[in-house]
Formats: sequence, C-alpha cells, structure tokens
Amino acid sequence: MNQNNKTTMKILIQMNINSYMESKIEELKKAHKDLEVFTDTESAPLPEIEIIAGGLLTEKLIQQASSLKIVFVPFVGVNHLPLELLKERGIRVCNSHGNDRFVAERVLALLLAFHGRVVEFHKDLENEIWHGFWAGGGAEDTWDSLYRKKVTILGTGAIGRQTAKMLSFFEADVTGYKKHSTSEVPEGFARISSSLEDAVKGADILIAAVPLTDETRGMVNRDIINLMKGGVILNIARGPVLDEKALYEALTDGTLKGACIDVWYTYPEAGNKVKAPGNYPFHKLPNVVLSPHVGGGTRTAFRLDIDLTFANISTYIRGGKVKNEVDITAGY
Repeated sequence: MNQNNKTTMKILIQMNINSYMESKIEELKKAHKDLEVFTDTESAPLPEIEIIAGGLLTEKLIQQASSLKIVFVPFVGVNHLPLELLKERGIRVCNSHGNDRFVAERVLALLLAFHGRVVEFHKDLENEIWHGFWAGGGAEDTWDSLYRKKVTILGTGAIGRQTAKMLSFFEADVTGYKKHSTSEVPEGFARISSSLEDAVKGADILIAAVPLTDETRGMVNRDIINLMKGGVILNIARGPVLDEKALYEALTDGTLKGACIDVWYTYPEAGNKVKAPGNYPFHKLPNVVLSPHVGGGTRTAFRLDIDLTFANISTYIRGGKVKNEVDITAGY
C-alpha cells in the first residue's frame, strides 16, 4: 500500500482540557503519528471521526459521526448514553474503573459520618451545644460503630468488592447480591446471594452499588425496604435504583433509621449550583447524610480514569483487545 494514501485515524476528545489532559493528548500524538486529534466538537470533522473519548454523547452527535466505531467513557456509568442508537449502529463502548477504590472510601466516609453522628454533633457544637459524657448524656446520646454490622451490598462489581474489603476492617458480616448465582465469594464477602429478598432481609445497612438499567430501576422498593426495618440505606449507584417515594416515606415514618445518599433524582442544569436534590425534601430530614454525587471525585481518581482511558485508546489504535468493554444490551 502506498503510505501517502494511508487513511489518518481521527479522534474527538470530548472532555475538559486541563494541563494534565494536554500532557496525555501529547503522549497519544507521539505514540501514534497517523492519529489526528480534535478537542472541539464544533470544528471537528464529525463524519470522519472514528473514536470519541468522553461521556457527553447525544443522539445528534452520534448521527453526525457516521464513521464512529468506538466510544471511550472516562468513568463507570453509561446509563446516560443513547445506548439503543449505539447498539443499532454497532458502535462499541468502553468505560473506566479507575475510581472504584475511591467510591468505596466515600461509602465508608458516609457510613461513619451517619453512625458516628458526625454532622449532627458538628452542627450542635457550632452552636455551643454539647453531647456525650461532658454534657451528662445518657445511652441515647452516644454514637454507633460499624463493628460487626450486618451489611448487604447490591452489586459485586469493582465498587462492591472494594467496599466489602474495606468493611472487613470492622468485621462486618457482608452479603453480596448478584443477579446470577455463583460459587465465587470475593474477598470481604461472607456470602453471595442471587435472591434480593434473602440478601436484604434483616440487614443493618444496605448499600446500592449496581449500574442503572431497566432491571435495576426501582429495585429497592417499599417491599424491599420493609425487609430491613430500622436499618440504614446508602446509595452510591444512581438515584432511581431506589424508589424515591418509598425511600422518603420510609425515612419519615420510622421504617428506616436513616440514609446516606450521594446520587440523586434531580440535578441542577450545567453551570448552576442551586437545586434541591430530589422531588421530596430529603435535604430537610435530620436522618439523612447528603453528598452531591462526588463518590469518585478525587483528583487521583480523575487522573487514574484518564490514564486508563488513554491506555485503552492506544490499545485500540494498535489493534489490540480493549479493556472494560460495555455490554450495551445489559447496560453495563
């Protein structure tokens, strides 16, 4: 083949370009001399783009990118993508699991904050109100521990496994829920169940760590919540995995002791920082620890996700087998 006629592969980097991203793009260019990189959607020759790296794909963009073959998402969740169109076009999708350890750490931080009454005690002491021994508090004025709690984790993927390992420090009795039965019991889990009801029944803590799909939407409904009366729910997955009305009512009628929530039902528009996080006033409840969807939001996690994404892109360009390819039909 005449090298002068060789087709140049084109990629659109659809991410915020900071100094670290610039360095990764330069590395990619040096490693692949025939690669043409675009960082602006408006000026990119969309019909010629074969690769898109980013997570903000719209149906319109995909339709314009008639040569698109693969999408690299620099984080885990892909439920926001137009998966049906991607499937119809035969476009492959890869995600990144660089933040699993950090999401698990956030899970522990939220659980410790709730059981340790950290937010409550902090707010009271700001107002010069004391708790505990120094204030003559009794048994009701103490905090709780995660020690030997009965914990159920919905999802035994990377985040669920990291969370289970961290909980082992507290000697927690951890049950994992996995849709398909398996004989494998990963580190940190005491058992794996394929029955949602059996996994949840009697749990002190329920942690949602599953992807949002048609099957998982609303999987934690009122019937499931009733199986763990007096327990605490933590959602690090996606808001709609938990039925919003059922969750709010259980938090207000005493069925649940409390909740720790990082993922929500309503979000502010891009560039706006003000909006209630749900259709019910969760943010007004005293038994909820709130977090603004920042589970994997550390600088180290961001860099790891970008590193893994760019390494995967290089593998693809070289014709190798990519990692973390998403099953578009399943949605994860």
